[in-house]
Parts: sequence; structure tokens; C-alpha cells
Amino acid sequence: MCGILAFCAPSSRNLPDSGAFDFALSIMETRGPNAGGTRCIEGDGGAVALFGHRRLSIQDLSAAGAQPMSSACKRFAITYNGEVYNAPALRRQLEEKGIRFRSTSDTEVILEGFAVWGKAILDKLHGMFAFAIWDRIEQKLTVARDHIGIKPLYYAMDDRGIALASDARALKAIGFGSTIDADSQALYLMLGYVPAPHSIWTGINKLEPGSFLEWSPGSDPKIGQFWSAPDALDHEGESQDLADLIDEVVEEQLLSDVPIGVFLSGGIDSSLIASSIAQLKDIKSDLVCLSVGFPENPAADEAPVAKRTAEALGLTLDVLPLAQGVRPSYREAVATLDEPLSFSAIVTQVAISRLAAEHGLTVVLTGDGGDEVFGGYVWYDTALANVHRRYTEEFSLPLGIFPSARARRKEALLDYDWAQSHPAVAHLQSVYSGMRPDQAAALLNRSEADLRELLLSTIKAHYVPSLPERRWRQRLDLYTFCADVVLPKVDRATMACSIEARPPLLDDRIIDWALSRPVTPENDGTPKAPLRAILKKRGLGFLLDEPKRGFSLKSKDKPSRKMMESEVDANRNAFPLSSDWRSALPKSAPLHGHRLALLHWFALWAEENAGHDRPSN
Repeated sequence: MCGILAFCAPSSRNLPDSGAFDFALSIMETRGPNAGGTRCIEGDGGAVALFGHRRLSIQDLSAAGAQPMSSACKRFAITYNGEVYNAPALRRQLEEKGIRFRSTSDTEVILEGFAVWGKAILDKLHGMFAFAIWDRIEQKLTVARDHIGIKPLYYAMDDRGIALASDARALKAIGFGSTIDADSQALYLMLGYVPAPHSIWTGINKLEPGSFLEWSPGSDPKIGQFWSAPDALDHEGESQDLADLIDEVVEEQLLSDVPIGVFLSGGIDSSLIASSIAQLKDIKSDLVCLSVGFPENPAADEAPVAKRTAEALGLTLDVLPLAQGVRPSYREAVATLDEPLSFSAIVTQVAISRLAAEHGLTVVLTGDGGDEVFGGYVWYDTALANVHRRYTEEFSLPLGIFPSARARRKEALLDYDWAQSHPAVAHLQSVYSGMRPDQAAALLNRSEADLRELLLSTIKAHYVPSLPERRWRQRLDLYTFCADVVLPKVDRATMACSIEARPPLLDDRIIDWALSRPVTPENDGTPKAPLRAILKKRGLGFLLDEPKRGFSLKSKDKPSRKMMESEVDANRNAFPLSSDWRSALPKSAPLHGHRLALLHWFALWAEENAGHDRPSN
């Protein structure tokens, strides 16, 4: 796992100075603490590519695996972040074509594979990746991001050329993204995150999952898609047995030259990953499962269940207790984020990642993605019903004589009307109750109609109503909540601690299997029904009665409303908000505390990352 930085330009005169480039690369040092390198590659026509790399050594720990790397023919160069798990199989195919490798790294497999197959290699890769390849002869840049966006990739352009990086802050350091983007800020307030292809910074974009970008001097970038999650059901095609497929993917993802661990909770997803490892007799003795305990909060403590699971599978488990008595370090967590994120799980994720690093782990397998891929969230069946119940309960309360009661009822009706405006809006509101367009417009002095259209156009890109409702909800979550919340949270937190996290259940083959299945009692009678069936066969049926606890912050020591308001006031120029911003967010309104937290997280992020830069329209 690594951090990458690149700048391609028509000539060397357009490149950033070496000091700025080196500083930008140093911002990503925790993504790659083992080594760093830069290389300037001139094209035959005068164009130039300046590549930088920070290395976390996982495969081929020798200098032969160092980056940036050039192909044997010297035509191509690469800077790459990620892991390609089927690299050994691809290596054999390339060797049959006469390629002779100088290292055992997957980096060289991608590079030499590109030299042979061009961008068709994207159809052959299984793993998580973000890379840039420069063709010195054609003076052409090719950039790609993995199927579901496990690894981040930002890009930006101006009259100097095109740049890309694993972290948006690195692009800021070389002159891009000087102001906060107003549309992205509004989307954050309505969703709790900034969805791709937007970024919080003006002029900086995310390359969307499963996409590639091609650029040459003097031309606009061409963006295409090499993969997308299923948008239709496969009723006839034969598919591999799911248990065998998951076992195969997990075994592939154990590819490493450093020790590997597993984040093992009391849940279905991580337990399934551990059960697949337990099938591999020659590997499980060297692997450590890691669980986090909450001894002061027994109801939220999954460690006892994880211990029982590990014992049943014959795996070693170490439990790291996470004390509740100390105020969570919100600022430490926010400091890992290059974009604002309004989810308290980032605090827990950073704490767990730091504990894992102290434990000596460098690579961990996780159960992330299981809820989206196999329908584990409760809202897949009850999204609109939950919204309806929440607001009908509000309307069943007596008004009394207090004006605040009438105001609360009015707000509840507005929430309900907004949720019913589009099926995807009702779904998103059940996932996370962000601000309505009228609330965001009032806070940011924007047009409500414009913000409504902005949000709808963003989510409609992934809304496929021709799929059964359950499947379009899963697909929508994969491209929004998973890609823009779950994966960035895990990536930023683990990378801040120089740990590589691998989520096997987000392998493209598993996604293809799950989202193309018809909706049947066998597939969907209970949440994650196919996974439950596998666990039961493997002697882990006791897990099926465990409650779903989730991964939100389990500490009771959280910021008070007064503290949140104070920190919003201190940083309101970063929005910007007027001094009477509270009037747009009345305390009597439903979900007031939740929506105040949106502003609070942004205020903390702005204090850390943005200073008092004003948004740019």
C-alpha cells in the first residue's frame, strides 16, 4: 500500500518546483513509510511526467520493487498504490509471452502487462489499485482506479498540465484546490460526505470507481469505465459456488511478504473471512485475529463472541481493550481526513488502527462491504417505512400551546415531503438523515432549487429502477455510502497508521455474484442469507443469533451541544455561515442534534485543513 503523486505537462517548464513536489509527497509519508522516490520521464516530443511514490513494502521487500518503476523496454513508467491479488497468475501468462521479470512485485506485473495488453489489462486485474502509467513514445498518461474505489485517486488540471495523487492535500501543496468548492460543501451537508466525482476543493476531482483516464498534452482528458456493478439480474447463467468463491478470494488476498492479521468482530462478515482462512491449514497458524473490546460497555462488546469464533476455528485471537473513560480524540481522527466526513465511526477506526499498529500488524483483512453486497442493512426492506414511522409518530403527539411544538411538526412534515420526493432520496434519508436542500440553502445562501437538482443529479447516476428494489438499494449504497464513506474511513484511518486494509467481500467477482442474483427467500429471506448458510455449515451457527452492533463510536464521552455550537461559531467563515445560522437549524426541529453534528464535523475538519478559506462558486 502506498501513496502516489504525478504531474504531467507539455514541457519541463510547466512542472512544479522540486521543493513543492517533495513536500507534497511527504504529506503522504504514513501511506508509505518504508521508502520514497521520484522520477522525471521525458517524452520523445518534449512532454514530461514527474512521478512520485511513497512505499509501504508488502510484496517484494527488496529494492527491486521500488517505485516509480520503468518497464524493461523503457517505454512505460508507473507509480502505483494497491495490491493485485491475481498477480502470480498474470505473471505466468506474461512469462509465456516471453516477458522476463526483475522482481516479484505486483507493480511490475501491472507495468509489463500494460506493455503487452494496453489498458485491456484492467479487465484482467483482481484487487485494489490506483495507478498512473506514462507512455514515453506516445506521450500519453493512463490512470485507473479499482472496481469499487477501495483506493483513492484525485486528479486536477490547469494550464500547466494534469496532476494526480492519493491524497487531495498533496494536490493542494502543488497549487491546486485553493478554495472550498461550494457545490461539494452543499452535498456534504445533505449527505454527510462529498460524493465522487466531486471533491471538497475547487478544481480537484475524484476518479470514479471502475474508471480510467487518458490524457495527452494539448487535449482534454478522456474518462471511461472498465467495470460497473451489475445493473441487471442473471437468471440463467451458472455461477461458482459462493463458499468456494469466497475461499478463493480470501486465499488470494493472503498474498504478502509481511505478516497478516484479521479484524475479527462478533459479526457475520469478518467471521466468514476468518472461517475461510481456517480452511487453509498451512496458513492459519501464522495469522493473528485482532478484536477490540469495550469492557466498560458490555452491550457493545463483541470481544467475547469473537473469542468464541476464534476458538471454534482454531485461530489465535488477541483482544485490545478500548477504554471509554477518556474523551475520544475527534481532532486526531479528523486530522487523517483530506475531506470532511460526518460519521463518528472514523474515531473508532483510527483508535483501532493505532492499536493494531502498536500490536505490530501491517496488513489486515476486514469484513467491509458485506452489508452492501449481501443486503445486511435493515433499510433495504424498511427505508420508506422507517421515514414514514418517524414522522407519523411526530404527528401523533399533541401540539399543546407551545409554539415550539408547531415548529417541530412543520419541520417533520418538510422532512417527510423531501424523503418522498424520489425513491433514492427516501433511501438516503434512511441511511443518513442529512440536511434538506432548503436547510442547506438557508445556511449557505444558495438556491434551494439548485441544491435539490444538484443532489438528485448526483444520486440518479447510480439509481437503476429496473432492478428489484432490494438490488438497486444495494447497488446505490455500493457507489455512495460504501465508496464515499466506508472505504475512505478505513483507508484514511489505516493509512495514517501505515496499515494496509484488505476487504475480500468487495472483490469484483463476489459483487457480480451477489448483485446479479434474483431476489428470492433463499437469497434474501434474512439479511445476508447466503453468508449465514455458509457459517452454519462451518459450525458457527451461534453467530446468527447475535445482534447487529455496527461500528459507530461506543463512547458516552461525546461533545455537548454547547461545545459543538461553539466550534461551529469559531469556524463559520469556512462555510461561510452568518452569525444567526442557528435560525436555519432550530433546536426544536427533529434530528437537530444529528444535523448540528454535520456542521460540527465540518468545523473540525475546516480548522485542521482549510483555515478560513471561503467557498468558490
